[in-house]
Amino acid sequence: MTNLNFEFETLKNLAYNFYPQNLSPDEEDYHNSPEFLSLIKILGKPHPLNNSLKNIFQNKVGAKFEYCTHETFLDRAFNWQYYEVKEGQIATVSVFISKIIPYYIIKNLIVKTDINSNWLSLPETNPSPSPHIQKISQRTDAVLSGTLNLKNVPLKYENALIENIEFQEIRNGKFTFFNAFFLDQYLIK
Repeated sequence: MTNLNFEFETLKNLAYNFYPQNLSPDEEDYHNSPEFLSLIKILGKPHPLNNSLKNIFQNKVGAKFEYCTHETFLDRAFNWQYYEVKEGQIATVSVFISKIIPYYIIKNLIVKTDINSNWLSLPETNPSPSPHIQKISQRTDAVLSGTLNLKNVPLKYENALIENIEFQEIRNGKFTFFNAFFLDQYLIK
């Protein structure tokens, strides 16, 4: 087993500390379980990065990111976004920094819009971001891994399933590593 596989298995097992197994979120026992209460406790603690991230993005990445975390949705990650609106599209550098583990995910997302910037599509991965968006993504990656010493989640693990867990609207067999430590789905403002 490679080191990366071992680390993923360790983190996968860690997820079971925050999400009760084989319980539906619709059941009362779910919200009173030690696992769910541990999740609520860790999400309720102030995170040391929270106040400094805006300055880090502006000063070290050179881009104005917006704080888009939804605290009331039990987001397991900080959600920061840099975005551009051009030619009927919103293109973003979306940065998700876990509040639970020292990992992050950077996604270049795109949403098709109408003339009033109303969404015509859900966010999807942008396979060919503009050079400007690529440059911001690369600088952001360098700062998060170098300056903050966080690890980027390998793409092959991002959507890896974690069995026997349900959370909010995510049912058993659909719960992923991304769901456990980041968000329910990709969001942009």
